[in-house]
Amino acid sequence: MKKKFQNSSKAFILLESILSLAILSTTVLLLQSTQLQMLRQTKKDEMNIQMLRVAFEEVRERRIHNLSEASYTVERDGHFTISYQKRPYAQIKIKNEQQNWGIYREK
Repeated sequence: MKKKFQNSSKAFILLESILSLAILSTTVLLLQSTQLQMLRQTKKDEMNIQMLRVAFEEVRERRIHNLSEASYTVERDGHFTISYQKRPYAQIKIKNEQQNWGIYREK
């Protein structure tokens, strides 16, 4: 009787170990996929911030030099094409390889 109980105990320990390993593996995979998604979103947000920063600096420069129109390319941690127009309404268009933005001022 004692030997039968001992074999059952070993099988239970093996089953428990396999189950805990499966739970741990699933948790690690879920954590890794969530972290990867967050890193992608962070990179996208950094690009948006970079584009806004370049647009801000270029509008400030155009206002200081009092230019009414300009279209050119800028190289600052990326390649940006900028189109600026002061009249009839102020507007700036900025684009890079992935995105295209425009900021327009209405009356």
